[in-house]
Amino acid sequence: MLFKLIFLIVMILIFIYYPSTKMTTLDKVLAEINLETKFVPQYNVWCSNGDATYNKHTKVRTSHCSCLVSYICKKLNIVIPMPPEYSQYHLATKQLKWLNTQTAKDHGWERIKKSFLEDIYYEAVRLANKGHLVLIGLKQTHYTNGHISVVRPSNKLSYFIKHDGPDVISAGIINSYSISMKDDFKLDVNVPINLYDNLEFYFNTKSL
Repeated sequence: MLFKLIFLIVMILIFIYYPSTKMTTLDKVLAEINLETKFVPQYNVWCSNGDATYNKHTKVRTSHCSCLVSYICKKLNIVIPMPPEYSQYHLATKQLKWLNTQTAKDHGWERIKKSFLEDIYYEAVRLANKGHLVLIGLKQTHYTNGHISVVRPSNKLSYFIKHDGPDVISAGIINSYSISMKDDFKLDVNVPINLYDNLEFYFNTKSL
């Protein structure tokens, strides 16, 4: 009985001090994604739905970050390079190169640019919270694989955003519904280049 009373008091306080906000289309799409049985690493998958396909069909089986981005964009009616027009092989790098073109701008994509990296992080979270699709990416290099993720709307504290970057949803070697940018991109790995400086941030002007 005491537990129920405490629970009721806590719920009342939550409703008073944290009023509910309307879910954006982006929130709804991300909430419906299944990373348990879709976009599973170590399997070949269809980008269109994340289902497994037969072995060696796509030549990509380690992870499926770019397929997840393609899937989310398709759900939101946002244009980005995806199969069958583009192969899955190095697709994340192809997407990032395309995002820096005039064609991408014509489809509503803009690069997030600020003087300081942490300001880019804050802006990425702010835009995601407003319902914009925000992407973080790293092109293929001699030292890293290409990788791309979607920024999650969140109420993450500024301190953690500054040090770990935004939270993202990612299909990687290990799929994650929510992981910090720092951990997702393995930014502290010991390589001869500064991975933080090689990150690219884009958002689509379409409010969802």
